[in-house]
Amino acid sequence: MEPCRYPENPKEEVIYDPYTHAASQSSRMMILYILAALLLVASLGSWQALGPKELGEDTKVTQEHQRVRKFKRYFYTFYFLLSSVGSLLEAFAVTFLTETTNGPLVLLARLVDVLALAPMFSWATLIFESLWPSKCCHHWWIVSIFTLLSLLLLFLGYATSSDLALLACLTVAVHGYMAMAWACGAWRCWRRELDGRTHYRMVITCFGALLLVTGFLFRWALEKSCGPTSHGICYADCPSGHGGLHYISSMPFLAFGYFCLMQLYDPPEWLLPPGSVAVEELHLAHSSPAEIIGGTSC
Repeated sequence: MEPCRYPENPKEEVIYDPYTHAASQSSRMMILYILAALLLVASLGSWQALGPKELGEDTKVTQEHQRVRKFKRYFYTFYFLLSSVGSLLEAFAVTFLTETTNGPLVLLARLVDVLALAPMFSWATLIFESLWPSKCCHHWWIVSIFTLLSLLLLFLGYATSSDLALLACLTVAVHGYMAMAWACGAWRCWRRELDGRTHYRMVITCFGALLLVTGFLFRWALEKSCGPTSHGICYADCPSGHGGLHYISSMPFLAFGYFCLMQLYDPPEWLLPPGSVAVEELHLAHSSPAEIIGGTSC
């Protein structure tokens, strides 16, 4: 197709057809590279901030806290690292290949994006299991593993390089699940007045997950009007009049959301690793899960 020109605004750049010209989507490239760099810094920061630390006497509870701190370190580090790799692979696909040839690389990038959801999905499951420490809630992990495998197979079976809808649905679903977990954790801290700082930090983390949901939905909603498929009408349906607005507009939501997610504090006393006997001991010392959340235990 012919390049899109804007005679009424000579200073406006000429946008070449992304299906025949590589590196024609400058806005998308810039945002993806910036996002990849920010996520890489977040990954390194998580690994450094959540390193080994003396938590007190060598008792069972402090050993359990050491374990859950290690869980958090690996979950946060790999979540940010895989998200960074996904953004970088998509940036390479847009920079060096055209839309007609970059399909496999874009699909690989989005596959990595789906895999990046696994660590935080597991962390949210750990929070739920710690909130309801009963035998039937041990099935949280079985359900989580089954769900993650199903999401991966679904993505491999139906995803295409030109449709963001499936990826957006998966991302929104997992981050929504994460937001629910942090909201329940914050409610627990507030109801029992255990740790005011942890309560506010979990509220901020929940808010960050909701910002990520907003950013990914915003990007998906404008994909057809501002993405490569709209080049044929020179992005006439895009609010900005040229391509890439959805990546630029979603960037503040994503950047601030990831920043809010980086609450690298020590885990609260009630958040302990799977299968821990201390989980039930701590819960019984405070109150029943029904009193904590206002629901019923399993």
